[in-house]
Amino acid sequence: MRKIADDISTFLMVLVPCCLILAAVTTSQAKSETTMHGSIDVFRIPTKLVRPVKGHRDRDLVVYTPPGYNAPQNAQTRYPVVYLLHGSPGNAFNFLKFGELNVLCDKLIADGLVAPAIIVAPDGNYAGEAHGDSEWVNSPDGKDKFDEFVASEVVGYVDSHLRSLPDPQHRVIGGVSEGGYGAANIALKHPNVFGAVLSMSGYFTNDGSGWARPMMGHDQSWLDANSPLTVISGKANATTAGLRQVRFFLGAGLHEKTYTDQTKQFANALKLIGVDAKLDLITGKHGWLLWTQLLSEGLEDLLPAAGNQ
Repeated sequence: MRKIADDISTFLMVLVPCCLILAAVTTSQAKSETTMHGSIDVFRIPTKLVRPVKGHRDRDLVVYTPPGYNAPQNAQTRYPVVYLLHGSPGNAFNFLKFGELNVLCDKLIADGLVAPAIIVAPDGNYAGEAHGDSEWVNSPDGKDKFDEFVASEVVGYVDSHLRSLPDPQHRVIGGVSEGGYGAANIALKHPNVFGAVLSMSGYFTNDGSGWARPMMGHDQSWLDANSPLTVISGKANATTAGLRQVRFFLGAGLHEKTYTDQTKQFANALKLIGVDAKLDLITGKHGWLLWTQLLSEGLEDLLPAAGNQ
């Protein structure tokens, strides 16, 4: 009988600490689950640089803020910002709807792979049209200045309304397809605003064909001035000197044809003028399965968490 009692006592001595540990883990997990998710907000920002959307001088701006952004203990904390440009056809909600941006960023941050950051997705359709392919450029006629809209008005709004780190070293501009092109084109024009570029399935020569024609026009000098590959190829001059402080992460699917070829060409051209460019070619088709993976790898490379740098 004493042997049974001793066995029960020994069992309880082992069981109780284990239960306490399990309870602590469960409590910790529950606490983590309530605090690990970032927030999504939609702002309407005013603009004087692009034409009205159905008569209204404002634009959608989808914003992800990381876990803990609104916690009292982080009230003075500032964060790097990633500006993501959608493709065509597309809109500011694409990264959330198709790329599950909030889920992806929550996981990357929770896993300690990416530094907590603010993610911003603006609307880049001209005149509010669903297929208003702006190419994210300033139009030759001056009616729409999407290039300046992003680099000036969107960045200015974020820096004045959110706790951003307001310097190029902490700003990444990225995008998919048309947005991948736009990100590179804008960064070339504003290296004093953006310190890193994340282009996913972008193109780097713009001939103004297809949906781009209404915005780009026919003037070859304008097309050349908005073709990043043309702008930098074989030119180590004042225009390209400022780019040496900008980091580039260029990704594409292995079999995306023109996108793949131009991404490789642009990476090589950047390296020839001394610009840091990482080329990431992976299996995948032109679409969100590919872009979600490239976005994950690009953020890990350009915004590594402390300790992974």
